[in-house]
Amino acid sequence: MQTFGYIRLRRNRLTHIWGQSKGDLADLIRNKGNLLQKYWEKKLLNGTFGFNVRSHDTDSFSKEEVFDLINILRSLINKTDELIC
Repeated sequence: MQTFGYIRLRRNRLTHIWGQSKGDLADLIRNKGNLLQKYWEKKLLNGTFGFNVRSHDTDSFSKEEVFDLINILRSLINKTDELIC
């Protein structure tokens, strides 16, 4: 759920660049960033290449980060399917 929250806040940050979403995102990075980063570095088969939850540079997505996010979403979808079945 924290990963979904991070992705949602990053998306909101890009969509509403001048809004208040940076504060919520900064709180998540500060409080859960290290934990999420370690989790996904272990969970993804090849680790992460661009995904960095600890980074405060949240105004754009790099190409590598997009690929990591796709792999993360694939993993989350598989987990959700298992829970539903």
